[in-house]
Amino acid sequence: MKSSVLGIFGHAAGRSGYLASLFCLMSAVALVAGCTKPVMREYANAVGADLHDSSTTKNTRYLEVYSSHLCYQASLPMTESGSFAKHVCDFGKFKSAEWKSFVDMGVYDIDRRCDAFLESLYYRDKSRGPILEQISDSRSLTRSVLEIVVPGSRAISIVAAAFDFAEGTFVNARDGLLQALDQTTVKSLVYGRQKKLKEEIAGVTISSKPAALNALRAYLRVCMPFTIEMEANSILTTVQKTGSPGESLIRASALEIPKAEEKITRDSAPAETKNAANKIESALTPLQVRHVQRVLCVGEDADYGKTGSSAETRRAISDFKMGARAQNPIKTVNYTTDDKLNTIAERSLLFDAVTIFNIANKTSCQDAGLKSSFEAGLFTIDGVDSFVEFVRTDVVDSAVQDKKMTDKEKSELLDLAVSGLDENFRKITKILREKYSLEAKEGIVDMDFMKNIVGSGN
Repeated sequence: MKSSVLGIFGHAAGRSGYLASLFCLMSAVALVAGCTKPVMREYANAVGADLHDSSTTKNTRYLEVYSSHLCYQASLPMTESGSFAKHVCDFGKFKSAEWKSFVDMGVYDIDRRCDAFLESLYYRDKSRGPILEQISDSRSLTRSVLEIVVPGSRAISIVAAAFDFAEGTFVNARDGLLQALDQTTVKSLVYGRQKKLKEEIAGVTISSKPAALNALRAYLRVCMPFTIEMEANSILTTVQKTGSPGESLIRASALEIPKAEEKITRDSAPAETKNAANKIESALTPLQVRHVQRVLCVGEDADYGKTGSSAETRRAISDFKMGARAQNPIKTVNYTTDDKLNTIAERSLLFDAVTIFNIANKTSCQDAGLKSSFEAGLFTIDGVDSFVEFVRTDVVDSAVQDKKMTDKEKSELLDLAVSGLDENFRKITKILREKYSLEAKEGIVDMDFMKNIVGSGN
């Protein structure tokens, strides 16, 4: 550094090169300060007046490639197994569980990129002091050299001003709200908003690619620089006025787009859900509660009923969780047994049931093939098809081994064409109930069926 500066001012001793050398010095100072001239572009990325956009085609391809990476990482169905170079996600095979895994994988990817960004902010903040110190040292050295080479010259004042400008430019360029905030505060803000939005996304029923990508876009915004500044500014302003940090401006509640046929239901729904026992329950809209009640085979009034009472929605919630636990005790080991939705997982399973049975387009749980809230939990936890096949094979085989059924009767049942919770499936379960001396009950699958026939739910 010292030799290069002496070289510059040795050349500057000639008056003809004085101004040019001074310009070079100022350019070097700007380079040391990391100064770059901003390019002012007014409304450069405005949405424009046309519905179409030239970037849409390119963005479509990028989304396809990105989605393929997520599917590959999450082991989701693809047009060719184990590849993401030429083959894409097989979205046609996606059900509720696959859409959830797709979004979870995207959230993980965004978390990874966000952590890298926050880490770069941290180290950028740490480098501030050394760079300013370097500018100060360069100022002192250059001033000393000038006093030797051109004593009494106005160049000394000009160069001093140049270094002051460089220091001021460096500070101004870095001292936006995002850089001015303590980086631990920034991390705390981002992680807090991420946690809250994850909970909200988990409570939203996602059953399509647009809904999944909208959820990931909403989550991505949490870690965008302008969003962090907006959130910080909003919190500071709100705290100053009310003493409370207020709610985030980024919410997942807007992700669910009601179907056209739901409009009448929404118009006639109560203004608010009644008797929510906790935050998990109160996060559901009245329309969502009505859908939940529909899949639980109870009346639709957007009223949970008081916990611990004989309210049918409360009893149905308890039965739903019992059904899930009876089918898969390992997956539901952390589920509670009372009549409340106490965790995100319990609420999400109910949303899965609404999606699996397409309950928004069904007028009742019976239209979806369900007989009770117990069945809704039972058939949702591992899927309808897997349970139906299990009954047709393993359970019927066990009945033969238990001498409750003959091989001929087994063969007749296996010959039945079963599709989901249809009449033939109910015929099989009804016969099984009778063989094990249980009341037929239209072939309903209840706790007695699980304990005495399946050998589960104890």
